[in-house]
Amino acid sequence: MPIRVGSKWSYVDSDGAIFDLEVLEINEVNGIPEASLQQILEFQGETIIIDYAWQCKPEGIDMLMAGIYALPFNIQGEIDYSSEGVSLPKESNLDTGATWEFSYTIQF
Repeated sequence: MPIRVGSKWSYVDSDGAIFDLEVLEINEVNGIPEASLQQILEFQGETIIIDYAWQCKPEGIDMLMAGIYALPFNIQGEIDYSSEGVSLPKESNLDTGATWEFSYTIQF
């Protein structure tokens, strides 16, 4: 699946919240493409940055790990999580307005 540095898109979650992601870097690890992405959120007047590592797979892109940096709240570190589904489906299933199932549990 082609994703490129500088690509940006928005998600709308099941609660109607909108968040944006941007691809910062693409690398190859053991012959498998991996992307570094960043999400910037505003929460209670403070900026929260979440960095993600995604891996390209035949069914789409899968989130490998995430790290959060919310220094105003004194939170920083890697997020432990479990996930189901793909973060972004393969290109042939991705049209404007496309929906898919993806869920993850975050634990600090």
